[in-house]
Amino acid sequence: MRGSFSNNNGEKRSKSIPSPLLAPGGSTRAPSHHLLLRGQCHQWLRRASIVSLFLCVVYFFHHAFPRLVKEQQQKYLFQTGTNRLDYYDHRQSSSSSSSSSGEDGGGGMITYTRREESEDEARLEEKSAHESDASGTVAEDEDVAESADTSGLDYASLPRVALKGDKLQCKCGRWKCESFDQPMVSFVISREFEDVGELLKVLNSIDGMDEEKGKDCEVLVNGDGLKSSSSSSSPSKNSKGEDGINALIAMIRKQGGFTNNLASYRNEPLERIVIVKSENGNNKNGDVMLERLVSGALAAKVRFVDSAGNIDEEAPTELKTTVLKRLRAVDSSGSGSSSSITPTSKADVHPRVSFAVQYFKRPNLVQKIATQLVGYAIKYNFAVEVLINDDSATEIQEWHEALEQIPHAIVCAGNVHEIRGYNRLALMSRAQIVAVIQDDDLPPTEPNWLIQAEDNFYEHKKLALIAGLVGQIQGGPDTGRWGKQRGRHVKQIPYYDSKGRPFMFVSWANIGPFVLKRDAFLSTGMFHDSYSCRGDPGIGFDYEYGIRLWRNNKEVALQIMQFRYHVGSSRSSGTRSSTSMKSRRDNIESRNTKLIHHVHKGFYVNHAPEGANKSPRAKAMSLKQTCKAAALPTLANNRLKKNKKDSKSGFFSG
Repeated sequence: MRGSFSNNNGEKRSKSIPSPLLAPGGSTRAPSHHLLLRGQCHQWLRRASIVSLFLCVVYFFHHAFPRLVKEQQQKYLFQTGTNRLDYYDHRQSSSSSSSSSGEDGGGGMITYTRREESEDEARLEEKSAHESDASGTVAEDEDVAESADTSGLDYASLPRVALKGDKLQCKCGRWKCESFDQPMVSFVISREFEDVGELLKVLNSIDGMDEEKGKDCEVLVNGDGLKSSSSSSSPSKNSKGEDGINALIAMIRKQGGFTNNLASYRNEPLERIVIVKSENGNNKNGDVMLERLVSGALAAKVRFVDSAGNIDEEAPTELKTTVLKRLRAVDSSGSGSSSSITPTSKADVHPRVSFAVQYFKRPNLVQKIATQLVGYAIKYNFAVEVLINDDSATEIQEWHEALEQIPHAIVCAGNVHEIRGYNRLALMSRAQIVAVIQDDDLPPTEPNWLIQAEDNFYEHKKLALIAGLVGQIQGGPDTGRWGKQRGRHVKQIPYYDSKGRPFMFVSWANIGPFVLKRDAFLSTGMFHDSYSCRGDPGIGFDYEYGIRLWRNNKEVALQIMQFRYHVGSSRSSGTRSSTSMKSRRDNIESRNTKLIHHVHKGFYVNHAPEGANKSPRAKAMSLKQTCKAAALPTLANNRLKKNKKDSKSGFFSG
């Protein structure tokens, strides 16, 4: 701060005001006590701020961060359900590892968690948690840990997920839908009924049970001997199982459906009923059909019924060990001995592949598809079994006669459509490889495509799914839409397997066909039933399953399978057969695309929204710039770069 004064000549000069710290004459003056105190306070505040910041960081990493990680893990568990088998409790894993280190080299007993189906309180808590937040947060996990060796139920069960404001929500409601897809008890009618009227009496007795015993149930029925009741107005071909099944459906409709435990929300007589018809002559051993029924049950609790009012309280111990453990084994092929598996085919041969076929009213293709599949076993000695999910409950006898030379089963479960149908058939499968095919796709004459799948499953231990139509990578140097040349911007597969056949890894693939590794399919939760309502197509569920596999340290690949696609009147008899059905199909596809991005947010990003083959920008991305769903298959493809094409790889060699 400056002032001014006049000198003797009248000139104005500025003068400096002395600093309060300067003594007269310019010497330094000692600071006052309050200024020293203020400086010390500033130093203390700075130190306190540093200490507080340090404590906040410590608190965050010791308390807030682990809680945040746990919340994200729980959200992931809720949205994908994959941790039913693969999500280990650290404390239990450590204790079991220490206790069993002498037996298995320190690996520990495999433990996993699942909902305790028998407790209504657990179901009510889950219902409350689901309804409180549709975005995917869940309450503290109260599940019970069990050993995969002793539980019997060793497949994953995915929780239902939804989008906020979803206009395509199922009419059954979220909790009630889950009661159909994840029942609390499965009633298995062990007796082979011939008269439809007698079977209906048993079903009505189950329907009329009190809620404690019959709530949220399903019923699995042996339909091998089922014939029309004399009191029913069914067709005259009483010896045919198809007539018996349709006669039962007609009688259920005639009585007005069920009103209690077996009631339907969509006027579907078989809403909670599954009827299974198998090959002739395969039931000399009474346990054969029983094993098939129990292996297809969705509930952990199984009750056996042989007549109205006669329900066993517990499954026989020997059945638990020989059926639930054996037919649902996480990896029965890894037991080291095939003698632990009881084959159910006529020739007592365990199938190399189980075919899971989704069928709905395509009578012109029944014989064509069956001829190809039977030929694998008869002409090429390639042991197979065929499982049909007949949603229309039609052409049952035609399928039965066309497949009479090989093991097969036809399942009628009330028009549940593809997701739930494929899941049930995979549970019933007796092979470690399950080939999922659609009813408008015709398999090739030779089983070369299956042999290639077997070879690559053996070579690539993490490989869990091989598709045969189209697959995509949407970011990085392998960006593209690869597969069978069908137009629509599809490129030929650029890599080869170790035997020179077209083969590559992809982020996800289109179904039709899929070749699945059964143990991986069960342990990762199968196809996610949140992607369709019962009776609706699940457009996009195949994409989601591929992404979920990569997220669980498994691999997805693509090969050429030489199918004839969309054979017959597929456009006039499927989900595109009318304007309304096509519109709903498109709406489901749009909704499911959003659901995939919601469930796998961060792990999967579409870096090429304009099209995988139309995006040079996505193809120029480095792996560090892409999401993991694109980076992981690209890295896996590096293993294939040394392989060369073999022009002779197309010939059969079983």
